[in-house]
Amino acid sequence: RMPNNAAPILSRVLFAQDTYIVPKADGRIIVGATVEPGAYDGDVTPSGMMHCLSEATRLVPSLGDLPIEESWAGLRPTTPDKCPILGKTEQWDNVFIAGGYWRNGVLLAPKTGQLIGDLIISGEENLSEEDRGLLKAFSWERFTTPGGGKALAANARYAATFYPVHKRSTDGVATSVGTELGFYEGAAAARGDRE
Repeated sequence: RMPNNAAPILSRVLFAQDTYIVPKADGRIIVGATVEPGAYDGDVTPSGMMHCLSEATRLVPSLGDLPIEESWAGLRPTTPDKCPILGKTEQWDNVFIAGGYWRNGVLLAPKTGQLIGDLIISGEENLSEEDRGLLKAFSWERFTTPGGGKALAANARYAATFYPVHKRSTDGVATSVGTELGFYEGAAAARGDRE
């Protein structure tokens, strides 16, 4: 947590190849995460903590001077295509799904909250075209229609080739700084938020 009288280290989410750093309004800074496929253990391990801390301090060295307030481990539900499931269910009108985010739930929470909240309160017909498109792209039906999940996974792999954040850097850290409006490519573009 940032000291009460200190200027914030970050004002935006910093998302790198194996790490994310999320500044919170109350001064907390969330750092994550590890991926251990097939492990169903909710314990924090020293190697997992060291991984998160070493990557985070490599991205933002001044994080190394802050105290650790708490740590936790969680199991991340995911889908076959590693994309979330959003929207209404086919069976019940009053059941909505927002899950399967794998390790990106904390990054996508603001948009998810707005999208699902608007869907529940206003109904799909009153959503923007963009939001209706997101609901369609991430609906449960993509797994129940012929070729749906495989097509989405193939499209995601193709799209990932255009963004350096999805490629492991060989001479440094490939990063993107996220905002709700877009991404800055490269650590140099995020320098102001990292200093």
